[in-house]
Amino acid sequence: MRLFPQGKVPGNLSRRILAALVLIPLVLGALFLGRPYSDLFLLLVVMLMAWEWVHLCHPATHSRLVPAAFTVFAGLSFMTWSSTTPLLAAAFMASGMAGLLAFGWLSRHGKARHEGYWLALGVLYCVLPIVAFQGLYMKPAYGGTLAIWLLLVVWSTDTAAMAAGRTIGGPRLCPRISPNKTWAGLLGGAIFAGLVGLTAGMIFSYAVPMALAVTAAVLAFVAQAGDLVESLVKRHFDVKDSGRLLPGHGGILDRVDGLVTASPCLLVLLEWPLFESWVTG
Repeated sequence: MRLFPQGKVPGNLSRRILAALVLIPLVLGALFLGRPYSDLFLLLVVMLMAWEWVHLCHPATHSRLVPAAFTVFAGLSFMTWSSTTPLLAAAFMASGMAGLLAFGWLSRHGKARHEGYWLALGVLYCVLPIVAFQGLYMKPAYGGTLAIWLLLVVWSTDTAAMAAGRTIGGPRLCPRISPNKTWAGLLGGAIFAGLVGLTAGMIFSYAVPMALAVTAAVLAFVAQAGDLVESLVKRHFDVKDSGRLLPGHGGILDRVDGLVTASPCLLVLLEWPLFESWVTG
């Protein structure tokens, strides 16, 4: 069975591959270099996510000031988590969200009211998952490699899910939210993620690589859930891609949707002593 019946790689996929060949070294390079480069890179990701989110909500209603202000606030929120105590960071972010909610509540126009609510939600969506990834990355001794391990798992999930879905086809996973996703793609992504998680765990000399393989397969389901959440938001606003920044990939939000759910999940798992022992022994 051919992945591409006509024997040619679609132009969109070619652009995806070329973009990945550029982006993957940049991402891994920033993480290997460590702070402050990793902090600056993650700050850039947050601000690009925020920029796309504010344009996604109601693109026709914004002046230039609104996207700029929201993007700067998201960046400052991330920086407070990086440089202050969690309590102060949470208070800063909550105050901004309260202002956005008040804007929505006080607005007399339905569209603007909904915009305020969606922007408040966007603060959580754009900032907290990247904070979780940074927290994972900053874990002493093993955090850097575990952050890279997670990226490999999420990337492999996306790639294998697309390949398995196109090759095998079959019943749709959630046709009302994302018509192209199939159960075969979901299972194929989980299986391949498990293999990648096992291989990377052996390369990084983790204590129990097989347990990390099972964890990777579970995180594949979590990452696909994040993909569906982002698809639901895009369907709500009737757009195909969150942006055009990445050729063949859409926008930043389209590329980090799996990390949005997988990063907090893995960070929570690390609080379980048994899971940490699978990494450190």
